[in-house]
Amino acid sequence: MLIISCFKLNTQIATVDIFTLVCTLVVNGYNVTAEVCDYLRYTLELTGLVDKCNIEVLPLQFEIGGKTYNHYPDGREYDFKKFYVDMRAKKIALTSQITPSTFIAKFEELLKKTNNIMLISFGSALSGTYNSACTAAGLVKENHPEANIIVIDSLCASCGQGLLVYLACKNRDEGMSMEENTKWIEDNKLHIAHWFTVDDLGALKRGGRLTATKAALATALGIKPVLHVDDLGRLIPMVNTRGRKKAIAIMLQQFKETAVEPENQVVFVTHGDDFETAQIIGKELLETYHVKEVVYSTMGPIIGAHTGANCLVIAFYATKR
Repeated sequence: MLIISCFKLNTQIATVDIFTLVCTLVVNGYNVTAEVCDYLRYTLELTGLVDKCNIEVLPLQFEIGGKTYNHYPDGREYDFKKFYVDMRAKKIALTSQITPSTFIAKFEELLKKTNNIMLISFGSALSGTYNSACTAAGLVKENHPEANIIVIDSLCASCGQGLLVYLACKNRDEGMSMEENTKWIEDNKLHIAHWFTVDDLGALKRGGRLTATKAALATALGIKPVLHVDDLGRLIPMVNTRGRKKAIAIMLQQFKETAVEPENQVVFVTHGDDFETAQIIGKELLETYHVKEVVYSTMGPIIGAHTGANCLVIAFYATKR
């Protein structure tokens, strides 16, 4: 089966019992196609997680400096380091959702290999990609009545979506059917907690999420907001605190209070070109909470365009978001 998840990863098509998760990602056992999840280059280079999960990329696009680029996890069209140099120089990047025609082309391609396609989409509260996928699936089914295409709204973003897809792949590899996995995802997606802090408040201002006055005042006072993704998939400010260390401490406190069986968890930590601080968070998770594994990823341009450099995110399985 295929797993396609609207986020960003890369993999060859599975050769076994194909069922497809199409969200902007393609996974083994089924294929997953993903657009906006953040796994990362470090993941690709150090753990081979993408190959292990057998994921195919369907990239979103972004525009910077008057040119449009596809966002691939290896930064082949626009290097991630260069992107964050641009963000620190206050350049503006514009992002766009995947169109129905792009999804139709991918579905048609996958249907040559399997009739079973599951698409795990970037959260509908943050992007129109989910609606594009639903439209495309409906049109494809008109011409291919045998097609079994399931489109799932992850209500997640960035490494939260990455974690959900990772867990879906794990289910698939352990023998769960596409229908069983679909139910599991729907029953568990609101247990994927995303907590993050933004360092560059100017990025929130440029993205229209913060007024210029509030951004200037908060920057002068050293205020660092802590936000999370709620049950509707929205980015919600939770706490404003003085200093980045306190913001990180609040994120880790949320993990302490809500993480389910930390010792059995794979936790995703994503950063906006600040791997050093991400490792500090990872070390705390490993040494204090004894998590099973930490997967690091660089936040790509699609999310990074809105959060700026040095953003930090943790995603984990929780009692609640």
